[in-house]
Amino acid sequence: MSDLGDGEVRTTTTRVDPVTGGSETYTTVEPRRSGGGTVWVVLGLVAVIAIVALVYLFSQNGADQQTAQDQATVNQQLGAAEANAANAADAAGNAAAAATDAAGNAAQAAGSAAQRTADAASAAATPDASTTSDTPSSSSQQ
Repeated sequence: MSDLGDGEVRTTTTRVDPVTGGSETYTTVEPRRSGGGTVWVVLGLVAVIAIVALVYLFSQNGADQQTAQDQATVNQQLGAAEANAANAADAAGNAAAAATDAAGNAAQAAGSAAQRTADAASAAATPDASTTSDTPSSSSQQ
């Protein structure tokens, strides 16, 4: 085999016939084949793997962003619910204090009313000096 240097390979083959003893020479010229075909196949596989990895990475990144946004929304709603619960607890405390004050005022008013009723009943049961007189009644004077 000889190299022509211009991208072709020349192969010379000599055949000897065992019966006649004659020989024949054949020469073939073939284009040079480089081993680069394998390199291109490997590079193509690497490129496909890289593209698949990038698609996976970006799809996971999008899912992570959505998860983060959902978590932020949940945290915001949880904070609002906690604030509403705190406001409701304050309002309930204020309402309880107002109810306690109202009950105390009602008890005091009931006590005062009972005292006035007792005083009125006592006054009605005992004659008062201002209502009795020493003057004879009009029927006895006639």
